[in-house]
Amino acid sequence: MRKFIVVTVLTCAVSLLTVQVISSSDTAPRAVPVKKSTVTAKKRNSPAPDSAKLMNPIAFSLKNEFGGGLGIKSVQVSPKGDLAVACDLEGSSFWVIDLKAGKIRERITFDRSVVKGYNDNSKEVEGCIAEKPVDCAIDSAGRFVFVSLYNGDAVVKYNLLENETPATEPSRKFWVTKELDGKKTRLQLPAAATGHMPKMVSVIPGTNMLMTTNWVSGSVTFVDCDKMKAVKNVTIGSGAHQYPRGVAIDREKNIAYVNNMGGGTFTVFDLATLSI
Repeated sequence: MRKFIVVTVLTCAVSLLTVQVISSSDTAPRAVPVKKSTVTAKKRNSPAPDSAKLMNPIAFSLKNEFGGGLGIKSVQVSPKGDLAVACDLEGSSFWVIDLKAGKIRERITFDRSVVKGYNDNSKEVEGCIAEKPVDCAIDSAGRFVFVSLYNGDAVVKYNLLENETPATEPSRKFWVTKELDGKKTRLQLPAAATGHMPKMVSVIPGTNMLMTTNWVSGSVTFVDCDKMKAVKNVTIGSGAHQYPRGVAIDREKNIAYVNNMGGGTFTVFDLATLSI
């Protein structure tokens, strides 16, 4: 049995970002976990184990490579493993990749608009492109993908299985051009408003809800995926800016962990009440 891993790779020499599909074999040697001991001031009676002797590399081979991106930021694989979605930040687009056929099935490119955005380098508010896809999440049925827009303060919804816009009544919509089989189609994608500069998107298992971490506003937004409408916005912490980023969901305990880059902390959310 073979498993597939999808990774993003930056090729600096030619300033080209690609998405690569790598194959690994179940029969390949696996890494042996090394038990770590607590560090103390006492002198060891015996030398520490040589971890290099305890571990063997997993064998990988390149299966395919998809070029043409300007800034691939993230990639997600569907639950069935048949599709992958890659977000091209600087290209204002996202790709739907057919993993079985080994090719890009369609490209969705946003119409660009200029808004006031936050520049990480200058720490100032200036004119920025709103439609910059950062992260994405695919629902458990593999039907919809949800994409966060850096500077657009929104998350959009795209139907992976049908050639139509999902029937919703969102608070916002974004125009896109869909390229499929050499044909271009104009669509309006439904969107929900989030906090400022949404980063990570996570669909909450067993519900019709998703959550986004909003970097600059220091908050988390919970969105109704059916109506594409924000139902709650929770500000994290106080004092120094928190910059919430990554999300990990514990399905059994029904809680979510959000790491805060600026505060050096984790925030724990009760997903039953959508609160800290």
